[in-house]
Amino acid sequence: MDKLKEQLNKNKIAIIILIILIILFWWFKRSGNDVEPLITALQTDPGSQVMGSELLEELQRLKALNQLNVNFFENRTFNNLEDISVVVSPQPIGRDNPFVQ
Repeated sequence: MDKLKEQLNKNKIAIIILIILIILFWWFKRSGNDVEPLITALQTDPGSQVMGSELLEELQRLKALNQLNVNFFENRTFNNLEDISVVVSPQPIGRDNPFVQ
């Protein structure tokens, strides 16, 4: 008799879980229809067209850089410049880890 009650309880739990899963599936399926696809949202976004035009303007500015006057590098003053940089000797970085055993 106890085994029969346990079997019914297990079946009740399985049926309850199955009903909950069906309700959740129905709820997600129903709520999913209201969402607009991402692809159409990106294609119709006017902000993306503005960004695209800004990128094209920057590209045009970069293409104009090849027309720079490089005569500066042939200037005698520029060629007389000297490198006065100082070599820095390597120094230990930080300190020893006090937690290393």
